[in-house]
Amino acid sequence: TQLNLTIQQGEHSSVVDAKTCMLLYRKVKVEWEKIVAPRRYKAQVVKAKTKERFAKLRQEIKEQQQQR
Repeated sequence: TQLNLTIQQGEHSSVVDAKTCMLLYRKVKVEWEKIVAPRRYKAQVVKAKTKERFAKLRQEIKEQQQQR
């Protein structure tokens, strides 16, 4: 195995699963973040731009209503 551990012998344990998951993540953290972080950043930028567009649209509608 990647972690040199024997996992899940006998009874299933969600605690062992969680601990093992964290050990695996820590082992590959640098590589994982190189892959995942750019996608996460892009999603945040898209979300921010969308919020900005809706805010501008709401402001335009409000201004138009006030002119009437």
